[in-house]
Amino acid sequence: MRGLTARMINPASDEIEHHYKNEDWKNYTTKVHALKSTAKVIGAAELSEKAKRLEDAGNSGYINEILQDTKPLLKLYKSYSEKLKPLIKTQENDLDKPLIDESELAEAFETMKEIAASFDYDSLTFVFQSLDEYKLPKNKAELYKEIKNAASKLDWEKINELLNNDDK
Repeated sequence: MRGLTARMINPASDEIEHHYKNEDWKNYTTKVHALKSTAKVIGAAELSEKAKRLEDAGNSGYINEILQDTKPLLKLYKSYSEKLKPLIKTQENDLDKPLIDESELAEAFETMKEIAASFDYDSLTFVFQSLDEYKLPKNKAELYKEIKNAASKLDWEKINELLNNDDK
């Protein structure tokens, strides 16, 4: 489980690290800005604040501050692998789970849509935990997996896209 979560967080941290190593301060600053915003939305105040300071450093050209503080930022960011673990709980024992009623499933997806629109991480996690108690129809199980994957990356835009395209 730990490796799976790390694979979800690592691509974003790898991008920041890549721009850092290549001294691509413009793209570095853009990626740190995105991390700052996402961290703030989920209530990761310390991570958001560190990212904000590095975004400000990038915008101001304070390279020494970036060189000094990027590694601690990335270490903290990667520590969220464990904290986000509930988002990627697998349904390995689906055979033992009851099949969810179609109306309940439709209600759960509608609820996720409302939650995603307000970037409410805690409520989304609660819906995930509830849905994980059931076996889902194959087409919805795949969509659900994609939604959880996007949530683990804190990609609210993708979550909304997936949920809104499900109606069509």
